[in-house]
Amino acid sequence: MRWKELQNEHINASTLRRFEEMGLLFKVRPGYYAWVKEATLSEAHFIARIFPEAVLCMSSALLLHGYTDRVPRHWHLAVSPRASLSKFRQTYPRVKAHVRTEQSLRLGITDMVMDGQSLRLYDRERTICDCIKYRNSMDSEIFAKAIRAYCADPDHNIRTLMHYARTLHLEAPTQQLIGIWL
Repeated sequence: MRWKELQNEHINASTLRRFEEMGLLFKVRPGYYAWVKEATLSEAHFIARIFPEAVLCMSSALLLHGYTDRVPRHWHLAVSPRASLSKFRQTYPRVKAHVRTEQSLRLGITDMVMDGQSLRLYDRERTICDCIKYRNSMDSEIFAKAIRAYCADPDHNIRTLMHYARTLHLEAPTQQLIGIWL
């Protein structure tokens, strides 16, 4: 919960410190707190709560779509160019912000429920487009496995993939890379 929410519940700073000392709650990051009983919740709960405007992308989205089994060191979040990047410099949960244009940010957003928490992330096709765009900075094994897994996925949609690729100016590399696996 946020500090403002605690204040609305008539919890002042001294009561908050006392709750921390008693081990009833802990500071997730400045201005955000969680009850210790909620500490067993996954990081997904904290991500959705702290960064509601962000969209899970890159290797985080690959993991949630089942296209990789490697857990990334950071939660990768696509954010608006208007977002304050200082908000993303924290130790828990560890996040890495990727600034996208407003048009690019909105393309391919979907929702997924993880551990009872609704998360915003890019759909399969947009995630694959991001992988193609940033393939030179990705681990080559993760990239190849993601492309193969997408092509083998019975729910893949090549028409949507190519629409996103045209919009993101990735049509030629997408045709070349996807054509190998189909």
